Amino acid sequence: YRYNLYNGYAEGGTNFLDYYTGISQSDTKWYRKNNGLETTDFNSNVTFKPADSFHVKLEGAYHKDWYGQPGALKPADIAVVGWRGSIHPNDRAKTEDLYIMGTPEIKCSSGSDEATISSEVLARGRRTASVSYSSFGNTELNNHIKTFGVTPKIAANIDILGILHKLI
Repeated sequence: YRYNLYNGYAEGGTNFLDYYTGISQSDTKWYRKNNGLETTDFNSNVTFKPADSFHVKLEGAYHKDWYGQPGALKPADIAVVGWRGSIHPNDRAKTEDLYIMGTPEIKCSSGSDEATISSEVLARGRRTASVSYSSFGNTELNNHIKTFGVTPKIAANIDILGILHKLI
């Protein structure tokens, strides 16, 4: 309902570098009281290619949203607040998420045999927060999840007796 989306991106590349970057923003216009949503997203990546056998990819993204939580309406609620109203006009939540990742990659080949060695290194932080009001009191939830990861990988294409095998 009355959804708006604004976005743009740029991408390109050369023999040495490939890149992409994009941004978007969206919002709704309150179909019901307190049910709006606003989002912002940004993502980007760049791949450096100093040699045919060596590439390094760097990427990252950011996301943020804010939204109301109007709650369900029973027939008795609709009689009081209307079908576009809310019995929880102040309940709300938000999310914020950021990650960065780097991936170096080395390719080796000999005849029809080929191997790729790579490792993703990731750091991520995600925060969520919400607040709810009721006759029993207020409830606030806040979470922050931090992630760090390393994912090494070896992929090989090997010809054994004329049959191509892929080992990962």
